[in-house]
Formats: sequence, structure tokens, C-alpha cells
Amino acid sequence: PPWHAVVLPLTMTAMILTLAYNPQFALLMMLSLAMALVVVLGSSVERLVEQMGGLATSILLLRNVRTRTQLVQVATFAGLVLAGMTVATGMLTGQSWTLIATDAFRRFAWGSLAGFLLAGLLPLVERCFGIVTDISLLELADGAHPLMQELVRRAPGTSTHSTTVATLAEAAAEAIGANPLLVRVGSYFHDI
Repeated sequence: PPWHAVVLPLTMTAMILTLAYNPQFALLMMLSLAMALVVVLGSSVERLVEQMGGLATSILLLRNVRTRTQLVQVATFAGLVLAGMTVATGMLTGQSWTLIATDAFRRFAWGSLAGFLLAGLLPLVERCFGIVTDISLLELADGAHPLMQELVRRAPGTSTHSTTVATLAEAAAEAIGANPLLVRVGSYFHDI
């Protein structure tokens, strides 16, 4: 207090856990972490409600993120929810409008900043956790990828075959609920 900067690392952690593991695990971990921080920092229950509103928003909106811009959009929306929750709890506790507006702006700013930082740190996060996000898969699926260009030049028939396999495999992956982007990229590179 009064900066409430704990929102920044909490939001980034929530988004990283969602990308690295799954939304259910991220929600459980963030609820535990937020409760622990409320106890350690001596905050009120209102702060827990505000934090979990923003954290849950960032976790649940982070499905199928395909661009770095979407990371920023998700964090900005989480910042808006944090600001809205701050206004709601401030009104319930009878705080002054000046204090409510200041706290809401700070929470919005910290939540939004988390998206910008994570977008820049995403390659490091992928390396540390040993994961490949959809953003990296889209970079690999680009037809301008040097290895794909080399395949087109050296073996055009194999390149056509890989594209056909990718189209079929992607439809099959969608039908069974697998990650179609991962299957498509794997099909592009399966003969290489």
C-alpha cells in the first residue's frame, strides 16, 4: 500500500502458469498465492476479492492465444476487471471517490503492464518451462520459415505432400479435440 504493485507479479504469474500448465492449475495456485499474500501483507478480504477477480479473468481469457498482442489484450481486460472490482469494493466499504479512483487506476495500470512485460518475456518463459506456445507454433507454421523455403526448393513434391498431410491432420485433430496448430506444424516438418 498505497501502490498495490503486488498485482503486477500476480498477474504475470497467473498468465505464465496458464500458458505452462493449464487454467485449472493456475486458478488453484493463484487462489492459494493470493490468500497467502493477503495474510502476509495484512490486507483485507476486499483485496483478495479484487485480486482474484482480475487473476481469474486473465486465466480464463488466456485460452488459444495466438499473438503477442492478445497477451496484452488479456492483461488489459484483467486490469479493467481489477479496476471494476476496486470500485465495487470501495463503494461497499464507503471509501472516498478520490481514493477509489486512485486505487482503480493503479490496479488497471499494473494489470495492463503485466501483459506488455509477458509479451516481451515470452521466449524466456518458453525456454525456462520447456513449453511451446501457440505463438511459437505460428512462427514455425509461417511459409517464409527458412527450413520450409529450403524444402520447397529441394523437394517440391515432399513440400506438397507435407501441406496435404497438414490439412488432413488438422481436421482430424479438431475432430478429436487435440491441438490442431501443433498437429499442423508437426505435419509440415514431419519429412524433414
